Amino acid sequence: MADELDLRHRRPQLWARVETCEVRASTSGTGGRDLPPDARRGTGRLSRRPVCPSLMGGTLDRMARDAHAVEEDWQSETAEWRDRVITAAEASAGYAGAELRHQTRELLIYSVAGPTDSMAALIREAAPSLRVTWREAPYTLVELTAEVRRLMAEQRARLNSAGARHDGTGIQVTTTDTELLRAPDPQGLLSARYPISVHRGEPPIVPTGRDVSR
Repeated sequence: MADELDLRHRRPQLWARVETCEVRASTSGTGGRDLPPDARRGTGRLSRRPVCPSLMGGTLDRMARDAHAVEEDWQSETAEWRDRVITAAEASAGYAGAELRHQTRELLIYSVAGPTDSMAALIREAAPSLRVTWREAPYTLVELTAEVRRLMAEQRARLNSAGARHDGTGIQVTTTDTELLRAPDPQGLLSARYPISVHRGEPPIVPTGRDVSR
């Protein structure tokens, strides 16, 4: 008891802060009825592990900062290699797209054909912290991009935007056209060569004075 009183005397503010946090965390929703008498009096002698919201908030902030730092280190470590492999994949005839999944540290490459020997060798050079997965796609980026251009030219009244899906499975478009949004077969309605996924979306905002006809 003497040590306890001496500690309060030397560090009254610190002790008061910890004591308050402990009592609040342990008596929340109970009114203190299930606590031992000395705990209800606020001596800080609690049998449960103390939890302080302010201290927990600081811990969570530090954890978030640490996670962000780890993510930045990973991005820096793998950036050069990722650029190399994606550039090489884009140059291949069967390339459809790519996707980087940060949560699983995985780079997905989509193509209508398997990787060439040189591409496979490049993939083997990947950093241990990055997993590379080669996936088959039904259509190439070249095919889908050509169809996007045709659709935007021929269906200008219906479509607000269009683009190839990153996994090579088709084309996604945005529109406010009610008929197209409700169409059970948007590919047929647009006379598209490839599967179409439709999403509601307003036309892109264009700066005043810009000629959008080109």
